[in-house]
This record gives sequence, C-alpha cells and structure tokens, in this order.
Amino acid sequence: ETDIWVEENLNNKGRVYEFGAEGVVMKQRARYSFSTTRSSSVNNYDPREMAQRFNESVQKAAEDARIQMRQELEADLTVKLTAQLKDEWNQKEATLKKEFD
Repeated sequence: ETDIWVEENLNNKGRVYEFGAEGVVMKQRARYSFSTTRSSSVNNYDPREMAQRFNESVQKAAEDARIQMRQELEADLTVKLTAQLKDEWNQKEATLKKEFD
C-alpha cells in the first residue's frame, strides 16, 4: 500500500487537482507478487467459498431429483389406485346387480 500525496499545486480555482483541498492523500493499493500475471479468478480463489458453492449446487440437484422422483411416484400411484378403485367399484356393482336381479 503506497500513499500518494497531492502537493500544494493549486490550479487557478484554488483546488488541488480537483480533489478540493491541499494535501489530499490518495491511497493506491498495489499487489506486488508473482501471481499478478495470473487471472483474477485465480487471485480471488477462496476454497471455503468454492466448497460452499459446490455443496449448494449438489444440494439443489438432490432437491430437484427428489421433487422429480416424488412427482413420478405420485403419478404412478395415482394411476394404480385409480385402476384398483375402478376394479373394486365394478365388482361391487356387479354383486349388487346380481342381488337385485
């Protein structure tokens, strides 16, 4: 971290380089390391954040798969129960017809 001091170089409006006052300190942060040539995604790599994102994506995929499986099971069960109820209804109807005829 380096500090750049704006000296008393006033322009004709009485301001220092349009910063508004004398002796304004601008802080310039510069990273001097061998990794500056790498991409910013590599510099900003945080293993905890990446693991959290991965866990969230796995959790979302599992939840989506669970929802889809539940919908398929409900549809299959509805078809089976409907067929079973129709079969029982038809049997009851047939026995009642035999009794009244």
